[in-house]
Parts: sequence; structure tokens; C-alpha cells
Amino acid sequence: MQTFIGIIIAILIFGLLVLIHEFGHFIFAKKFGVTVNEFSIGMGPRIFSRVAKSGTRYSIKALPIGGSCAMLGEDEDNMEEGSFNSKPRWQRFLIVFAGPLFNFLLAFVLSLIVIGFAGTDSSTVTYVEGEKPKVVTQSKGKDKSVEEKMKQQAVANAVPQTQSNAYKAGLRSGDKITKFNGAWISIGRELYVEEYTDPIGKDPITLTYERDGKKKTITYKPDKENKYLLGISYSTGSNAPVISQVTKGSAMAKAGVVANDQILKIDGTKISSGEELSKYLEEHPLDGSEIKLDLKRNNTLFDVKVKPIKQNAYSTGFAYNLVRERQGF
Repeated sequence: MQTFIGIIIAILIFGLLVLIHEFGHFIFAKKFGVTVNEFSIGMGPRIFSRVAKSGTRYSIKALPIGGSCAMLGEDEDNMEEGSFNSKPRWQRFLIVFAGPLFNFLLAFVLSLIVIGFAGTDSSTVTYVEGEKPKVVTQSKGKDKSVEEKMKQQAVANAVPQTQSNAYKAGLRSGDKITKFNGAWISIGRELYVEEYTDPIGKDPITLTYERDGKKKTITYKPDKENKYLLGISYSTGSNAPVISQVTKGSAMAKAGVVANDQILKIDGTKISSGEELSKYLEEHPLDGSEIKLDLKRNNTLFDVKVKPIKQNAYSTGFAYNLVRERQGF
């Protein structure tokens, strides 16, 4: 059923794209005096049709998969008045170009609507290791990413004893990251993707940040720490604690855990949400001891024993915003 609904939605979206594309041709053709024989919504046999005073037939057809804009002489060598070929070359170019132009405008408008409702996450530094701890709160009702929540919890409990290399290089809370290791950054998730696709290693980090309207570029070595890791990613909040990624070669990967497995229990403690999983791991830090996980894969229940692996981990030395805020226009 879901596949069928997905196919229907795909057809409707494709139809909308084609319709807007043809509407662009229609508007510009009318603007330049080209005779439009018919403008239709949909394809196939007509179910409704009306001829306007201009001579253009407006039709609604049976299949909702696009539309058409039939212009006089567009497919033949016709030079009579009002035909497509009778118009100057620059006008013909604009009529043809109007189709993809309107598709671009549709994408732009839809992106504004999505950003307006879903919001965007500014690439702002929320904490730099070494400065006075400051807890960054999140708007009520919004989920935090695992990484963000754990970093903020660490901040809440931290007593700054050492300064990170990022702090020594001059980075502070409130700075906005605009470039990271050569990649342009405008939102926090772009920075997250950069860290995900190119994990932090021994190589120096070069980033550009903006503060008080002025930009500055710094280069520093990543901070190194040695800690026990499971090697998974998941989302917090009220949703079920489903594993979104398992790191290759990690403790979880060696235990046979895969993405989309759902954690039900850890050492007998019931886990019903991503938030509860995050809280449990915060209250029971990994120390290398073997833990038992009860999991669900599709409709199959099973359990595994996992021994966290101690690894050298490199970090940027700072936390950044991943919380989306709605934008006003």
C-alpha cells in the first residue's frame, strides 16, 4: 500500500513540475503574441474544454500527469502571423527558456516555504572547551541530535581544566563558522556532514569564523583523547531508539548490529526512546566492561553482548548549533 501511495505521489509531483514548466512557455508565448492553440492540464482525452475569445482552448484532461502548451507552428516551418517561427530569435529563445525558468522559481518558492516552517540551523559555536561552561538550551518540543545533547550535557557538568586548541586559537562561543577545512558552511548541518564524511583525524583544522561582522581564519591541531566507544549513531527525543548508523570495525559492528536495529534494553534496563538511551549512557559511562543489549530487527527479537573498544578520538574542541529555528520573511 505504501509503495502504491508513493507511486501516486511521485506521479503528482512529476505532473506539477511539467505543468509549471508548460505554464512558463504559455506566459511568455502570450506575452510575445504567439498564438497558443491549446493549454491543457493533464494528458490524455479531454474531460473539460473551453475556447476563449483569443482562440486558445483551455482543457482539463483525464490523466493528471502534467500538461501541454501547443503553439502555432512550433513543430513545423510555419511563418504566418502569430506562429512561433515568425517571432524574432530572442523571443523564441525566451519562450523556450521560460519552461526551466519557471521550474527554478517553483523550487525557490518551495524552499522558502520549507525553511519558513522547518527553520534553519545557524552554524554558531555554542561552546569551546576551555571557556566557562554555559548550557545552551533548546526550544520546547524540538529534538536534539545525539552529538549535540551529549556535548551540552558534558558542558553542564564540566569544570574547565584545560583549554582546547580551538580556544587557544581564539575561537569563542557565539562565533559563526563560515568555512571548515575548505568547505563553505552556512548551517550547522553542513558542518555536521563535513565531520561525518571526513572524520577528524591528526591533520590540522582550518576554519573561518565571523564575529561582530569581521571574519578571521585560524588553523590548529585537533584535540586527542582516548575513550571507550560503541560506534553507533541514533536520534534522541520521544521516538524509538533506532540505530541510524554503525561505524565500520566498531564494537557494535563486530557484535553483528546493523543500522535500523532498535535497542530495547541495556543490561536489563528498558529503553523506550532515544532520550532514555542518551540518558542511560550519560549516567553509565562506558568503561570497557561488557554490556548486554536486547534488540529488535524487523519483527525479530535477539540479544548481543558488546565490549566497548577504547580508541584514540580526535575532536574539534568546540560544539556548534544543530537546532533549527523558524525564519521570518
